[in-house]
Amino acid sequence: MKWILGMIWLAFLVYAWIWAPGKPMGSDPVFKELITLQSKEAWLMTVFSWLGIFPAIFTCLLLKTPANERGSRVPVWPFVLLSFGLGAFALLPYFAWSSPKRSRRGLNIFILAIAAAL
Repeated sequence: MKWILGMIWLAFLVYAWIWAPGKPMGSDPVFKELITLQSKEAWLMTVFSWLGIFPAIFTCLLLKTPANERGSRVPVWPFVLLSFGLGAFALLPYFAWSSPKRSRRGLNIFILAIAAAL
């Protein structure tokens, strides 16, 4: 699972730096309108504003459980703070580094359960 999350994170980074459409952040007129809250398109302004809700939801979910109960040695607070500016770019490394290790036995039972359902 860690490898999959790592590959998704790298794919996001490569897309954002190489293939993302538009001009660089400093000269993109749409980005400037969104940052200054002067967009003429109401739906775009609404979607941009709602992007702050998702880091708040993840903050509530991640900080609700103490670290020793999550089984994580990685502190969550730096990733939560960065998620307000970077979104999934900041959260995916935390999910990869803090995911508990699964036993092979549990994975085999999961595969058998799926096979039995088919």
